[in-house]
Amino acid sequence: NTPITQLIANPSSGVWSGDPAVTAAGLFNPSLSGIGDFPIDYVYQDANGCTIDKTMNVRVEAFPTLNTMDTSIVCVGSGTVSLEDLLITNVNPSGGMFSFFLNNDSVPDMIDLQDYNVSNLPVTIVYNRNLCEVRDSAFIEFIEKPLLTITTDTTLCIFDTLFALSASVNGGTWSGSG
Repeated sequence: NTPITQLIANPSSGVWSGDPAVTAAGLFNPSLSGIGDFPIDYVYQDANGCTIDKTMNVRVEAFPTLNTMDTSIVCVGSGTVSLEDLLITNVNPSGGMFSFFLNNDSVPDMIDLQDYNVSNLPVTIVYNRNLCEVRDSAFIEFIEKPLLTITTDTTLCIFDTLFALSASVNGGTWSGSG
Protein backbone atom coordinates (compact mmCIF):
# COMPACT_ATOMS: atom_id res chain seq x y z
CA ASN A 1 0.00 0.00 0.00
CA THR A 2 3.03 2.28 -0.34
CA PRO A 3 2.21 5.16 -2.67
CA ILE A 4 4.12 5.87 -5.88
CA THR A 5 7.69 6.69 -4.83
CA GLN A 6 10.14 9.06 -6.50
CA LEU A 7 13.51 7.35 -6.97
CA ILE A 8 16.46 9.69 -6.42
CA ALA A 9 19.81 9.95 -8.23
CA ASN A 10 22.47 12.61 -8.43
CA PRO A 11 22.80 14.13 -11.00
CA SER A 12 19.06 14.08 -11.38
CA SER A 13 18.62 14.63 -15.13
CA GLY A 14 19.12 10.99 -16.18
CA VAL A 15 16.59 8.42 -17.37
CA TRP A 16 15.21 5.52 -15.33
CA SER A 17 14.25 2.18 -16.92
CA GLY A 18 13.72 -1.46 -16.09
CA ASP A 19 10.55 -2.86 -14.64
CA PRO A 20 7.29 -1.49 -16.11
CA ALA A 21 6.55 -0.15 -12.63
CA VAL A 22 9.12 2.66 -13.09
CA THR A 23 8.71 5.68 -15.35
CA ALA A 24 11.56 7.42 -17.19
CA ALA A 25 11.27 10.19 -14.59
CA GLY A 26 11.89 7.67 -11.76
CA LEU A 27 8.40 7.22 -10.36
CA PHE A 28 8.11 3.65 -9.00
CA ASN A 29 4.62 2.21 -8.50
CA PRO A 30 4.70 -0.89 -6.22
CA SER A 31 1.09 -1.76 -7.05
CA LEU A 32 2.19 -2.33 -10.68
CA SER A 33 5.37 -4.28 -9.89
CA GLY A 34 3.96 -6.88 -7.54
CA ILE A 35 6.01 -8.54 -4.81
CA GLY A 36 9.72 -9.22 -5.27
CA ASP A 37 13.08 -7.66 -6.10
CA PHE A 38 13.26 -5.46 -9.20
CA PRO A 39 16.46 -4.22 -10.87
CA ILE A 40 16.07 -0.60 -11.99
CA ASP A 41 18.57 1.12 -14.29
CA TYR A 42 19.55 4.79 -14.25
CA VAL A 43 21.43 6.26 -17.20
CA TYR A 44 22.96 9.75 -17.16
CA GLN A 45 24.81 11.44 -19.99
CA ASP A 46 26.78 14.60 -19.16
CA ALA A 47 27.49 17.62 -21.42
CA ASN A 48 30.68 15.95 -22.71
CA GLY A 49 28.80 12.85 -23.87
CA CYS A 50 30.05 10.64 -21.04
CA THR A 51 27.44 8.06 -20.05
CA ILE A 52 27.09 6.63 -16.57
CA ASP A 53 24.86 3.59 -16.04
CA LYS A 54 23.92 2.37 -12.54
CA THR A 55 21.56 -0.36 -11.43
CA MET A 56 19.70 -0.49 -8.13
CA ASN A 57 17.25 -2.99 -6.70
CA VAL A 58 13.83 -2.10 -5.40
CA ARG A 59 12.26 -4.65 -3.05
CA VAL A 60 8.50 -4.78 -2.73
CA GLU A 61 7.28 -6.85 0.22
CA ALA A 62 3.88 -8.35 0.84
CA PHE A 63 1.69 -6.41 3.23
CA PRO A 64 2.25 -7.87 6.72
CA THR A 65 -0.45 -9.79 8.52
CA LEU A 66 -1.14 -9.56 12.24
CA ASN A 67 -3.46 -11.83 14.19
CA THR A 68 -4.21 -11.19 17.85
CA MET A 69 -6.28 -12.71 20.60
CA ASP A 70 -9.68 -11.05 20.79
CA THR A 71 -9.54 -10.88 24.60
CA SER A 72 -6.74 -11.86 26.96
CA ILE A 73 -7.19 -12.30 30.69
CA VAL A 74 -4.53 -11.48 33.28
CA CYS A 75 -4.59 -11.23 37.06
CA VAL A 76 -3.86 -7.88 38.66
CA GLY A 77 -1.13 -7.87 41.26
CA SER A 78 2.58 -8.30 41.13
CA GLY A 79 4.71 -9.34 38.22
CA THR A 80 5.14 -8.23 34.64
CA VAL A 81 3.75 -9.54 31.38
CA SER A 82 4.83 -9.09 27.77
CA LEU A 83 1.97 -7.70 25.68
CA GLU A 84 3.52 -9.25 22.58
CA ASP A 85 3.48 -12.70 24.20
CA LEU A 86 0.02 -12.15 25.68
CA LEU A 87 -1.74 -10.80 22.58
CA ILE A 88 0.04 -11.83 19.38
CA THR A 89 -0.89 -15.18 17.89
CA ASN A 90 0.72 -14.70 14.48
CA VAL A 91 2.65 -12.06 12.54
CA ASN A 92 4.03 -12.51 9.05
CA PRO A 93 6.67 -11.63 8.05
CA SER A 94 8.49 -11.40 11.35
CA GLY A 95 11.28 -8.94 12.10
CA GLY A 96 9.23 -5.78 12.54
CA MET A 97 8.57 -3.56 15.54
CA PHE A 98 5.49 -3.54 17.78
CA SER A 99 3.85 -0.56 19.50
CA PHE A 100 1.07 -0.90 22.05
CA PHE A 101 -1.62 1.53 23.13
CA LEU A 102 -3.53 0.46 26.22
CA ASN A 103 -6.68 2.52 26.73
CA ASN A 104 -5.22 4.92 24.08
CA ASP A 105 -2.01 5.45 26.12
CA SER A 106 1.30 4.34 24.67
CA VAL A 107 2.78 1.57 26.84
CA PRO A 108 5.93 -0.57 26.58
CA ASP A 109 5.79 -4.25 25.69
CA MET A 110 6.42 -5.24 29.34
CA ILE A 111 3.71 -3.95 31.69
CA ASP A 112 3.67 -4.18 35.48
CA LEU A 113 0.42 -5.80 36.60
CA GLN A 114 0.36 -3.87 39.88
CA ASP A 115 -0.26 -0.69 37.85
CA TYR A 116 -3.75 -1.88 36.82
CA ASN A 117 -7.06 -2.36 38.59
CA VAL A 118 -9.81 -4.82 37.78
CA SER A 119 -11.05 -3.60 34.39
CA ASN A 120 -11.51 -4.44 30.74
CA LEU A 121 -9.26 -2.17 28.64
CA PRO A 122 -8.96 -1.81 24.87
CA VAL A 123 -5.50 -2.28 23.38
CA THR A 124 -4.30 -1.30 19.91
CA ILE A 125 -1.36 -3.19 18.46
CA VAL A 126 0.69 -1.52 15.71
CA TYR A 127 3.20 -3.59 13.72
CA ASN A 128 5.76 -1.84 11.49
CA ARG A 129 8.03 -3.68 9.09
CA ASN A 130 10.07 -1.48 6.79
CA LEU A 131 7.54 0.94 5.25
CA CYS A 132 4.50 -1.26 5.90
CA GLU A 133 2.24 -0.79 8.93
CA VAL A 134 -0.71 -2.88 10.10
CA ARG A 135 -2.95 -2.45 13.15
CA ASP A 136 -5.24 -4.68 15.16
CA SER A 137 -7.20 -4.26 18.35
CA ALA A 138 -8.12 -6.44 21.28
CA PHE A 139 -9.11 -6.26 24.94
CA ILE A 140 -7.22 -7.11 28.09
CA GLU A 141 -9.39 -8.14 30.99
CA PHE A 142 -7.67 -7.51 34.30
CA ILE A 143 -9.19 -9.75 36.99
CA GLU A 144 -8.57 -10.37 40.68
CA LYS A 145 -6.51 -13.41 41.56
CA PRO A 146 -8.79 -16.13 42.98
CA LEU A 147 -8.59 -16.70 46.72
CA LEU A 148 -6.75 -19.96 47.28
CA THR A 149 -6.97 -21.97 50.48
CA ILE A 150 -5.48 -25.43 50.89
CA THR A 151 -5.45 -28.15 53.51
CA THR A 152 -3.71 -26.92 56.65
CA ASP A 153 -0.39 -28.39 57.72
CA THR A 154 -1.00 -31.91 58.94
CA THR A 155 1.15 -34.48 60.71
CA LEU A 156 0.55 -38.10 59.70
CA CYS A 157 1.86 -41.42 60.89
CA ILE A 158 3.79 -43.43 58.33
CA PHE A 159 1.21 -46.22 58.61
CA ASP A 160 -1.82 -43.95 58.02
CA THR A 161 -3.94 -44.56 54.94
CA LEU A 162 -4.18 -42.11 52.05
CA PHE A 163 -4.79 -38.51 53.04
CA ALA A 164 -6.79 -36.33 50.67
CA LEU A 165 -5.44 -32.83 50.03
CA SER A 166 -7.98 -30.16 49.14
CA ALA A 167 -7.88 -26.74 47.52
CA SER A 168 -10.57 -24.08 47.16
CA VAL A 169 -9.79 -23.64 43.45
CA ASN A 170 -9.96 -26.53 40.99
CA GLY A 171 -7.42 -27.17 38.25
CA GLY A 172 -4.17 -26.68 40.15
CA THR A 173 -1.26 -29.06 40.45
CA TRP A 174 0.11 -30.44 43.69
CA SER A 175 3.86 -30.95 43.93
CA GLY A 176 6.45 -31.83 46.53
CA SER A 177 7.89 -34.95 48.11
CA GLY A 178 5.55 -37.55 49.54
